[in-house]
Amino acid sequence: MASHWTKGELEILENHFVNLEWEKFLEMLPKKTEKQILSRAKKLGLKKEDDLIGRYYDDEEGGWVEKTRSFLGDRVMTMSVLYPCKKGTTFEFVHQAFSDHVSQVYYETIFKKKCIDFISEYNLEPHEDIINAFFEFSKKTFSSNVSKAELDDASKELAEVVTMVYTEKKDEIEALKKERIGSKKKRK
Repeated sequence: MASHWTKGELEILENHFVNLEWEKFLEMLPKKTEKQILSRAKKLGLKKEDDLIGRYYDDEEGGWVEKTRSFLGDRVMTMSVLYPCKKGTTFEFVHQAFSDHVSQVYYETIFKKKCIDFISEYNLEPHEDIINAFFEFSKKTFSSNVSKAELDDASKELAEVVTMVYTEKKDEIEALKKERIGSKKKRK
């Protein structure tokens, strides 16, 4: 396979890599391997989202199967995910239930502790409303294709909750800060 890239091939790569279905895209560059294409795309800073290959209910497995193609560096990987459920359950319902469960597990096992540690670094008392607001902010802004307007809106919502909670508790917070500063001085 040719390793030199012509101007036309580079134009195809730059104009169609991100949005065109993978098989159709490969047909446009018949002299290039997947590895050559992905390496050049990486050098150019082009990123391709996962492609949905298919989704179907598998009676033998007892659930919905979703097949996707992921683009990882200079490799293409095909993955299948099984969402166990009763026959007749919609994929959308199963997927949402799975997403909610994963989100809750992440919140309880990882996020909450990290958030408490972060808030405590600023000598503030962790508050459940603040932790929840940070979590909602992280969910809204997790996607790489979130717009600036959406990011700004989510940031404002988070700031409003933080301001509301800590304004209501200002006297308590000031007393806690003084207490912590005093105990730190005593330890030294």
